[in-house]
Amino acid sequence: MGTTGQPFTMALYGGTPHGFATHPDLNNPVQKAAKEDAFLQAVRFFETWL
Repeated sequence: MGTTGQPFTMALYGGTPHGFATHPDLNNPVQKAAKEDAFLQAVRFFETWL
């Protein structure tokens, strides 16, 4: 993607489950923060591109 000149972001979340529609442990602060950040990334994406 970097060679196309198009803007992009990448986020890696260690210590969290991976996959579409996973169910993180919201009592785990790492998993809860990753879930909330991923949600906000999706919102920003849709606000920008739709």
